[in-house]
Amino acid sequence: MKAQFWSFDAVFGMVVFIFGIVILVYAWVTISNSYTSSSSNNAGIMQSELVQLNAVLFNKGTPINWNSVINVSNTLSWGGISIGIGSTNDQSRSVSSSKLMALFAMSNTNYQLSKEELGVAYDYYINISSSTFSIAIGKNPELYNATSINTLKEPILINGAPAQAQIMIWTNTTFGIV
Repeated sequence: MKAQFWSFDAVFGMVVFIFGIVILVYAWVTISNSYTSSSSNNAGIMQSELVQLNAVLFNKGTPINWNSVINVSNTLSWGGISIGIGSTNDQSRSVSSSKLMALFAMSNTNYQLSKEELGVAYDYYINISSSTFSIAIGKNPELYNATSINTLKEPILINGAPAQAQIMIWTNTTFGIV
């Protein structure tokens, strides 16, 4: 007796195999689309948060003299303020050096609370530099294996001298989800 290739067992085995491949391809495409959608949505959220941080950072803050109202080493005194390092209401991006130093001290005292006061969920890093100085505020993404970084650069004035502000929102979590 000769065996036939198209016996019932062989056909049934091929149907099961092809069905398994179809299920695997469907799962792969679904997960891939979900990842792409999630990743692009989180990139949009990060970009939105970066724009919001930029706006908050360069306003005057509330009260206008918030840096002299708080005690940077006492986090309980940080309540009821709105941080802003701007020194004028115009679009010149003029920065108050005393407010900048207060934010620097707050970030070094309690980084997590400074994130809350700035209204950001992702990690932040602000680097302000000119020809005569450089100051870094927050956590440097290079030191924490950042997986996603959004950056904004702004020309600013400090005490009338030109400087550059580089503001970063970053994360090192999977899919960029905080």
